[in-house]
Amino acid sequence: MMSRCLSCAGPDGFHEPHCQQERDTLRAENARLQARVEELEGVLHGDKGAIADQRAVILKLKAEVKEVAESRRCAWRAIDLLKQDLNQIEALAERRKKALPDPDKLRLLADWFDVDDAAKGRASPTLATLGGQPSDEVQQELRGWAKDIAAAIDATPEEREKEAKR
Repeated sequence: MMSRCLSCAGPDGFHEPHCQQERDTLRAENARLQARVEELEGVLHGDKGAIADQRAVILKLKAEVKEVAESRRCAWRAIDLLKQDLNQIEALAERRKKALPDPDKLRLLADWFDVDDAAKGRASPTLATLGGQPSDEVQQELRGWAKDIAAAIDATPEEREKEAKR
């Protein structure tokens, strides 16, 4: 079937110059519409690809968020464990600090108890006035105390701090 001119509706198709012009206009419109259809089809296919790409990106981001959340949970657990360790260390240091004798008390004790005599195994004048010579066990313990007292008195603040940390 042959196309007809819409203006003149001539029976033999596009004869007249205005018919030729209309045919060219229709062809141009047809080409424009065909290009638009192809563009929309491309967009449709592209959208499917873009949607798939976006889904992949979203899944990747979800995995990263999950990984970060898990690592944060692990980090918080590690921080909690470190805090517990720190609290235990501080408690231990506090106990050690309390266990160390006060240097002033040590000096008073050293004044009361003659360190040199005890280290040599002799009774100090103070002990002699209290009842004479102590037993061998007491002397041995006194020697140990005397050495500890002498070391504590002669210790520098750094050594005391080191001992407190130990």
